Amino acid sequence: MNLSHIKQKIKETIKNFHSLKILNLILSKILFLNLRYSNYFLVKYEYIKKTDYNYSYPLKISLNTTNICNYRCVFCESSYFYDFAKEKVGKIFPNNVNIDFIKKFESLFNRIIYVDFTSASGEPLLNPYFIKICKFLKKKNVNLIVTTNGSLLDNSTTENLVDMKFNHITISMHSGEDKNYHELMGGEFYAEQPQILPHFCLFY
Repeated sequence: MNLSHIKQKIKETIKNFHSLKILNLILSKILFLNLRYSNYFLVKYEYIKKTDYNYSYPLKISLNTTNICNYRCVFCESSYFYDFAKEKVGKIFPNNVNIDFIKKFESLFNRIIYVDFTSASGEPLLNPYFIKICKFLKKKNVNLIVTTNGSLLDNSTTENLVDMKFNHITISMHSGEDKNYHELMGGEFYAEQPQILPHFCLFY
């Protein structure tokens, strides 16, 4: 029996269910005894049936762990926001997600498949709790993804990520030449040490 045949059988099984509540009960309590598999099945069911009300949870969450960054990419809000904040209030207040905040949503993390640590508003690795948060989520078998400028991937951080079997790392590199890299991102392409820019330290 090939994979396409199995998928077709699953679709047929889903279409035969007329009660979402009954399906939810069967999946979570009887069939799989696993909230993540149950939720995945429910998502597929609701998509196929185009249900008006969903009982399922998301399969993926995008999470900003901090609002601070050590780079000043010209295409990012950080390139102007820090100067604006310094002018208005004199400094930046780091907004770091901690492990206690993550634990408040433990029931959600028991059901999802992916957490994507985005760098939309800050550099994830600048969060001092980043490794602790990742270890907590990996114990729940969540697949982890991060987008980073890569400047803080020192030996200790890298070893931690490898040891916990971190799933996917995307490093933003917008030029392969040192001069253009610096002009676009505000960092140094050939830096030998993890980079914390001096003006970032003043803001922090």
